Amino acid sequence: VTNWYDFQCDANGGSGGGGGGTVPDGPTTCTSFIYSTWSECENGSQFRIITSQRPSGCSGGSPGPLTQVCTPDDDGDEKIPKECQDYEDAFDQASAGDKNTKCLMVGIAMTESNCNASIPSSSHGACGIMQMKPSTANMTCEAMSANPKESILKATEIYNNYKSNISAYESKYGYDIGLDDSIAAYNAGTGDGVNSDGTKQPFALSVDCPSPITPAWQCPINPGGFKETQDYVEKVQGYQDSCLGK
Repeated sequence: VTNWYDFQCDANGGSGGGGGGTVPDGPTTCTSFIYSTWSECENGSQFRIITSQRPSGCSGGSPGPLTQVCTPDDDGDEKIPKECQDYEDAFDQASAGDKNTKCLMVGIAMTESNCNASIPSSSHGACGIMQMKPSTANMTCEAMSANPKESILKATEIYNNYKSNISAYESKYGYDIGLDDSIAAYNAGTGDGVNSDGTKQPFALSVDCPSPITPAWQCPINPGGFKETQDYVEKVQGYQDSCLGK
């Protein structure tokens, strides 16, 4: 699954997020590329491959780098940021031993609060190390600030619930739901409708990026309020990769 920021749009407004469809009377030179995830770091290098390209039947073009320098994680342990080390046991418990989930939740905590359990409540009323609203967490702000471990456990539960909820959009809309969508749901919610002010919810169909079918939060054209969500997802995944030693 690609990241939203690998997503590109061609001149006719179509997205580069997947296969299918040619640009009518368009060029045969490839204009966008989809890549595999980076391989494990080995001997100071890692690689990826091009899995598809657009428009279909194209050739050439200028793909991104397929190799990069990396620093191997010699002991295979996660690299928890120093700000989060006091809560590592909580992240371990919340992730049930899955290092990808552990590092993902560390990434969310770093993005939300820099792993600071005492951070003041946000302008949106979110509280604690994981910056959840009391109505979402079913905990008071005071409880979340005083109990960072419970906040981490609750945030992981909520994240997993959101991940399960948005999986239904694969069959409903044909979205290719991935990790980036789950992170976006934690930030912006799981709605697929329209708000009372007429703005779209994150998983409503995008009008600006109609092909392939794309959730509104992912579209780079006129992202509106979802620019913050796009930046949020990229930042969380950056922390997650660093934690995993990538």
